[in-house]
Amino acid sequence: MHDKGVLEDRSLIRMRNTLIKEIARYKNRIKAELSFFGIVIPEQYHKDQSYWSNRFMQWLSELKLSRESGTETIGILIDHAKYLRQDLMRVNKKVRELSKQEPYQEGVKSLTSIHGIGIISSMVILTEIYDIHRFSNQQKLSSYVGLTPTSHSSGDSQIHGEMVNRGNKYLKKAIIEAAWVAARIDPGLHQDFLAYCKGMKKNKAIVRIAKKLLNRICFVLKNQVPYHDGLE
Repeated sequence: MHDKGVLEDRSLIRMRNTLIKEIARYKNRIKAELSFFGIVIPEQYHKDQSYWSNRFMQWLSELKLSRESGTETIGILIDHAKYLRQDLMRVNKKVRELSKQEPYQEGVKSLTSIHGIGIISSMVILTEIYDIHRFSNQQKLSSYVGLTPTSHSSGDSQIHGEMVNRGNKYLKKAIIEAAWVAARIDPGLHQDFLAYCKGMKKNKAIVRIAKKLLNRICFVLKNQVPYHDGLE
């Protein structure tokens, strides 16, 4: 049985995921409108760190089209995107506050010791898993997350296919995203990722990294200790 408080905290964190999707939808709509009106985005805003920055949003806000109706269309879309960003910042602030409180504080401390996992992803993991001890082994946890590949037997061989389209989508998303970060900054996982990529596509290789990350998550939560190299 899940604690009611944890369920409410989880709903807030899931709302964050909804807001991110909505912001992406409005961004795509704005880009589509600009393209439709033949407006070229200046080169200085093409870099990842500049795109959708405050400076870029300011440029959008000051944009004047040939007719007032076109300017109004872009303005309404920008206003909606701004409101959503404010809501996202509000949620992020609240999630960070929660991460410093019980029952999350110690779990966050342990999880953020793992390369690739930050405060937000820690809170996703803690509120979605709730109690790590309800999983008797790592395979059951992996299945719950949705990192277990499909498989079928053919004669004496076992054939593994794509990752199952089941599991907890919030956990899976958080762990896959963390795995991409870990594959860059964790020396051991980086080498593993490069090795996997020699025999498979990157999106399949990252699932292998995610499962290794899940092993670490399981270990630190069950033992209530920070992670250090060599622990699995």
